[in-house]
Amino acid sequence: MSEKLTLLVGVALALLSLVAVLAFVLVSIHSIVISHISLKTTTDLGQALIDGKFNHVGKIKGPILRGLSARAPYFHNGSARTLLDAVRFYETRFGLSLSAQDESDLVAFLSSL
Repeated sequence: MSEKLTLLVGVALALLSLVAVLAFVLVSIHSIVISHISLKTTTDLGQALIDGKFNHVGKIKGPILRGLSARAPYFHNGSARTLLDAVRFYETRFGLSLSAQDESDLVAFLSSL
């Protein structure tokens, strides 16, 4: 019986040693892999800003402003028929007080894009 017990203890110790070695190897591989992953940074959270899903970071970016004046009406629902309507919406939304000249200049700038 003591020979069997000695054999079982030896096998158990060998298995524990093997588990320890495997754990060390896995941790080493994990460290190597993590150190070689390049992290992407962005200021455009895209769809993730709306739904909170990490894998949606940077997806669905906002429209470009090039050719803006040719794409009326504006907003997702077409509620701003002109660039001046869009300017006035944001003026109200953000509590701005633009003069008529400022509004005109901003519309002229947006039209030039």
